[in-house]
Amino acid sequence: MIDVLKSKYFNGYRAFKTSQSNATEGFDVKESMAWRYAPQYDPVAKDMNAIPEEVKPWIRGEEFIWEGTAHLPGFKEDVLTYWASCVTLSRKLVQAFALSLGLPEEYFDSKVTYPGADGVFNYYPVNTKEELSDDNVALGSHTDLQLFTLLWQDMTRGLQVLSKEGQWIKAVPIEGTIVVNIGDFMMRLSNDVYKSTVHRVYNRSNVERVSMPFFFGE
Repeated sequence: MIDVLKSKYFNGYRAFKTSQSNATEGFDVKESMAWRYAPQYDPVAKDMNAIPEEVKPWIRGEEFIWEGTAHLPGFKEDVLTYWASCVTLSRKLVQAFALSLGLPEEYFDSKVTYPGADGVFNYYPVNTKEELSDDNVALGSHTDLQLFTLLWQDMTRGLQVLSKEGQWIKAVPIEGTIVVNIGDFMMRLSNDVYKSTVHRVYNRSNVERVSMPFFFGE
């Protein structure tokens, strides 16, 4: 049982149409499972006895996620392998962002020792005729909070990005690539050099869709 209601920090499973990313656009037409950073799974080894006291309240991984999926062979190991790869890539990207802002490459390194590093699986089912006629949005329009998001998506279209002119542009998936989406923290840290992106999922395909966003921040 990995229901989000068991969590202090929004870890766990959310059922179909129980989340609402935008209050003006109805409930999100998806199911999801989320988990958050836990230092014991960090690809950079941690001394668990030396975690600073001021950091501990912000470590919000919860083991019930993995206990509740222990009946699925290899699930925890495979998910955390992917998650750890995202953490490693994100730390490299943070260095690239620092260089792009005219800062030393390692400028942000000390800020992501115990990062916000949240993984989510989203499942979007095939739309019903009623949902299509109501013009429902599968995931309401919003910006992401953290520095940036890495998005692995299948080849089913659905992600849309809002342009400066107020038009929704389809983000056509490119096989073998990951979408990098700027978040609110990066916009603030860069003094608006980078802009957080308003986006949504507008699923009109006749097949199921899966996405695996990974949110990275300080």
